[in-house]
Amino acid sequence: MYIDIKKQPPEIRKIISGGKAVTKAISLHKKHQRKLRKKYNVNTEKVLVVEKTNTFKFCIKTISSLVKTLANILIFIFSGVGIICLIYPDTRDDFVKIIYENISSLNQLFK
Repeated sequence: MYIDIKKQPPEIRKIISGGKAVTKAISLHKKHQRKLRKKYNVNTEKVLVVEKTNTFKFCIKTISSLVKTLANILIFIFSGVGIICLIYPDTRDDFVKIIYENISSLNQLFK
């Protein structure tokens, strides 16, 4: 049986290129096929399920991961600023004044 390394999932490629037993690679391939058959509701074992990447899906996943990363960075920065404002009394007083000014300006904006 010939196994094309380029068409296999990454975990199988590692096993084949590392000189491990081919039987383990075949069992991983069968396990991967079972997952794909279950995912796409294919009942026969005669069908080889191939999952291809879609450019649109790739772009959406990439953009969503970037947004999540940026949100995490902003949360980290804001939490650091909040901790600094709570620790030092001078910055705490100034921060409270800024919050009251922003609330009053929002009230004037919506009136």
